[in-house]
Amino acid sequence: MRLDGIQKKLAALFIVLILIGLIVILSRNTQETAVPFPEPNSTASQDEQSALVFPSMNASDAERKQHFDLVQRVAKSGDKIDITQCKPSPVVYSLSFIEGDAVVMENRDVVDHTIRVEGGSSVVIPGGVTERLKIDFDKGPGLYAYYCDSEEKVSGILFVER
Repeated sequence: MRLDGIQKKLAALFIVLILIGLIVILSRNTQETAVPFPEPNSTASQDEQSALVFPSMNASDAERKQHFDLVQRVAKSGDKIDITQCKPSPVVYSLSFIEGDAVVMENRDVVDHTIRVEGGSSVVIPGGVTERLKIDFDKGPGLYAYYCDSEEKVSGILFVER
């Protein structure tokens, strides 16, 4: 069967449309996709980044002590934690906690951030707001990981001393 002129043009147009569709699909698959969780804190030092990685459940006492010493070395005190872009500053916040005290967190972003301290409930800190968080440090002095908009990656550490 021979195709007449119109049928040939329609067949060519159909092939072109299929090729354009494939190009669009392939270009979408190769584009960078939005990351659902915050990127690592690029302003944090290598030691601060390392401090965010807690030892495994099977870690030796020596490994746990090494991590604790690292956290203690990089910990900084201050009047608040800046959680802008879920990249806390300081990454490790040292505080001497007295019952009834609060941890102050500032969110300079225009979007809200959800903070969850290990073993505690979540709290939303609206964009452009500084909040005083009452946190129950029920296990006493020690390290408390907290998460910002993620349940998978530790964003920062509260180093609680008495």
